[in-house]
Amino acid sequence: MNLQELLTKNNLDFISADSIEESVKEMLAILQQKEHVAKTPDVLESIIKNEIELPCAAGRGVAYPHGISTGIRSFKTVIGISKSGINCESPDGLPCHIIVLTISPDTDVDDHIKFISLFQKMISDSTIRAEIIDSDSIESILDIVYAWNAQLLDPEDDDI
Repeated sequence: MNLQELLTKNNLDFISADSIEESVKEMLAILQQKEHVAKTPDVLESIIKNEIELPCAAGRGVAYPHGISTGIRSFKTVIGISKSGINCESPDGLPCHIIVLTISPDTDVDDHIKFISLFQKMISDSTIRAEIIDSDSIESILDIVYAWNAQLLDPEDDDI
């Protein structure tokens, strides 16, 4: 699994929501429109239930809402970038600018775990995080992600 395979202009967009619930609804609409995923009512319910049990804000401006659905057959993700930030009651008190929504089929959550681990590895770099938040286009965000991914895949590069 690599980020270049999973992140494209179809599942990365700027969002205008001002709450986690609204951001999830906005990103589900993006996923349904761009990835041609059927509307599945169990997804929002699953995500909200998870948010109540364990808030998705991880700190450093990133939140990871996630859900499980019987209506999909493979792992799906959509990333929303909020320029203004969303108050998510994060552990460090910072607003969330990068919202990483993941949806897993009810039969397999392994890809969710692999993706989040890989994404966290990239986003833990404060320079990359700032560049993504400050980007003005989806293409520039993808360039940042793809450059990081290429370094990860290059066994001779010891910087990652």
